[in-house]
Amino acid sequence: MDKTRPIGRSALLRQGLSQLLGKLVEGLEQVEEQVAPRRFRPPGALAEPEFLATCQRCNACVRACEPGILMVLQPGYGIASGTPHLEPHSGPCQMCPELPCIGACPSGALRPIPLEQVRIGIARLDPARCIAFHGQDCHVCLDVCPLPGKAIAIEAGRPAILDARCTGCGVCSFACVAQPTAIRIEKL
Repeated sequence: MDKTRPIGRSALLRQGLSQLLGKLVEGLEQVEEQVAPRRFRPPGALAEPEFLATCQRCNACVRACEPGILMVLQPGYGIASGTPHLEPHSGPCQMCPELPCIGACPSGALRPIPLEQVRIGIARLDPARCIAFHGQDCHVCLDVCPLPGKAIAIEAGRPAILDARCTGCGVCSFACVAQPTAIRIEKL
């Protein structure tokens, strides 16, 4: 005699809808990753699929950003619309003390993280544009770096990006005296 209890219609319907919605979200995330480029997210942001699923689009982090560099993606960006992002070349993340953007996030889409572990992007140096590679003494990028000597160092009189520690904040790119800048920030 089978003593298993049959599942009611409403429970079966809930279970089926839950599985269907899970597959739909998974499919949307895969399409988003293929169609839309990775955006520069605030410090402490979860990985993009988790970030998109967790962010409440409340803009609390944008309001908490004292330098005012965090922006909201407007409609037209698919499931990323309404989420915060930044453009390090035009307004770098200042790596504010205590990272207030993270503290303002009610959903956990931005998680508390030590400054040394922030990864917004990664700086890339173009030696052909860097004046230090052309005989001029310059270390502006080192002077403005939030992790001087850890993310950028001077080796043989020239700047070197230390990838493992670069936060990708964009401060070095923004401050670079070369025109066009010798440092660009790439997405991870």
